[in-house]
Amino acid sequence: MLLLLLSLSPFVAFLLLVFMSVHMMATGTRRPARSWAEGAVISACLAYLTYAWGSFHKFTFPEAGETCSSAVSAVSGRQTGLGEFLGVEYGLFPLKAECKWAGGGSFDLVPAYVNPLLYTFLAAVVACVAAALYFRLRGSRVPTKKESGSGE
Repeated sequence: MLLLLLSLSPFVAFLLLVFMSVHMMATGTRRPARSWAEGAVISACLAYLTYAWGSFHKFTFPEAGETCSSAVSAVSGRQTGLGEFLGVEYGLFPLKAECKWAGGGSFDLVPAYVNPLLYTFLAAVVACVAAALYFRLRGSRVPTKKESGSGE
């Protein structure tokens, strides 16, 4: 059940991303706090999809040695001089699946653009939440007569 949930969650995130984007374009809200909050949801969906894409590259089936060797030969065009395959070192945050060889060579199966893109989207989530809180707490209350300076 958990595997089914994990495999379907990127599709749910993508549908939420599409829904939020269409909703923002269709409604055109005048409330800045709501716009920034919707931007935070969109950025969070993009961060999750980026993480899922990077995690997809960590799978090394049927055998890790064959997957790593074929990835190195596909990128560099050669496979010699690496030595004996030692294994794969995994990391969840930042994402990594680093193939290690006895000759000192290593190769990361996760594409190089995934982690910087993930950090960018997470920073956008934080910035959007901060802006939404600022506009929400600042509010748009109408000043009283005393505050406006009319005095009467």
